[in-house]
Amino acid sequence: MRVARIGAAPKGLFAAGRLLAHLGDRPAQVTMLDPQQPGTGAAYQPEQPAWLRLNVASSLVDAGWHSGPRPSSGWLTTFDQWRQDSGEAQPLDPFPARGRVGAYLAW
Repeated sequence: MRVARIGAAPKGLFAAGRLLAHLGDRPAQVTMLDPQQPGTGAAYQPEQPAWLRLNVASSLVDAGWHSGPRPSSGWLTTFDQWRQDSGEAQPLDPFPARGRVGAYLAW
């Protein structure tokens, strides 16, 4: 199967991940087309100034896979868990910088 996806921002990346998970061991080629780094889109560029904040609670940001077949790497950690694992000070700010979200999505 060959699939082209225009847009590799969070929703596009999540859609590609779900597609690949559903395909299991069947071969597939997914091409993502986006001028930005995959995962971040324009809204979550890691280089943004820190004063640009997330406008939803950080606990809602989750690139994890929680049902059905799971991809082999990188998709099982929530944003807040990733922040803890990377040494961010506790308690976690529920509205961190959007660039921090971009670093997670790029990861």
